[in-house]
Amino acid sequence: MRTALSIAALLFALPAAAEMAAPTGQVILTVGGEIGQGNRGPSTADDLSVLGKMELVFEEGASFDMDMLAALPQAEIVTNMPGTEDQPATFSGPLLSDVMVAVGAEGRAAYPMALDGYSVEIPWEEMVEHGPILATHVDGTPLPIGGIGPTMTVYPQIEDAALYEEFLAKQVWATFYLGVE
Repeated sequence: MRTALSIAALLFALPAAAEMAAPTGQVILTVGGEIGQGNRGPSTADDLSVLGKMELVFEEGASFDMDMLAALPQAEIVTNMPGTEDQPATFSGPLLSDVMVAVGAEGRAAYPMALDGYSVEIPWEEMVEHGPILATHVDGTPLPIGGIGPTMTVYPQIEDAALYEEFLAKQVWATFYLGVE
């Protein structure tokens, strides 16, 4: 009888353990699409929000505030500020792959989207091989909304100049949404 009760208690506890906590601060990133776990409901084209205005529709989403992203393992990338060739800066934030794992989207492609609607595809294999981050800070300062924040996808510099040029096009400034397919 004890064994049956223990198994029943464990089964009821498993779904709760897989749920994400809700953000307590200002949401700076929403993840939607084919995710395994989230902390917010659906988004529709009728929503009175940036998500609705941009017709970002999903059944389940995950909202992150700054503290939630900071709770993930952090990485740093030293590279030039966007649009410059001689202004190095240190970008920090979680690996994009860690954000994907946090929402149960390991193995899927990410589609970071900027506030102006610019979006690119980043395949899972590329995340694992090259380690782009979802930067939340530059030189220790939070990325400003209205500047290059609230988050930005940043790739490390590599020796292959042609491939690095492709990566520069995938450094999405002002990333507020991450689609998953």
